[in-house]
Amino acid sequence: MPKNYYSLSPVEQMLLDVAVDMEPIFTRDLIDAMPDINPQGIRNTLSSLARKGRISRVKRGVYIRSEGRGKPIIEKPFRLALAIFPGYIAFGSALTHWDLIEYESFTVFIGTRSRSGSLELGEYTFRAISMGRRAQGMVFEGGLYVSTLEKTLFDCLYKPHHAGGYPL
Repeated sequence: MPKNYYSLSPVEQMLLDVAVDMEPIFTRDLIDAMPDINPQGIRNTLSSLARKGRISRVKRGVYIRSEGRGKPIIEKPFRLALAIFPGYIAFGSALTHWDLIEYESFTVFIGTRSRSGSLELGEYTFRAISMGRRAQGMVFEGGLYVSTLEKTLFDCLYKPHHAGGYPL
């Protein structure tokens, strides 16, 4: 199938230039960063860029840059995870954040108070795990909500299959 090459309008190019350092790209941040453009015009431009494959829509108001349709560029998976599911970085992902394990998994775990869910995006899988009333014990560090070191260890003992499991 031949590849379609789309040219960008000046507004689309300007929007991509502003959003180059943003990940994920929030509609509200673009509206704040570009006050001279109508908010509805920004939303329409984002939709146009998504149709052209320059960005991918993750959920309402949240986009990420893309190399083409179905090829998202994910540079900061933890930030994106918290944009998709409200909560905190937990389990094996928190172990990575606290440098307790050396590898970074392609599954990002988010502890949430309410609902569990899963989303596959590019090479990553984002899994929200409902912790109910145990969804506490987090700190804001490095621009992310992450479970505290103690809470991370407790969570990994409480639900070991989300932290790599126990060797038998």
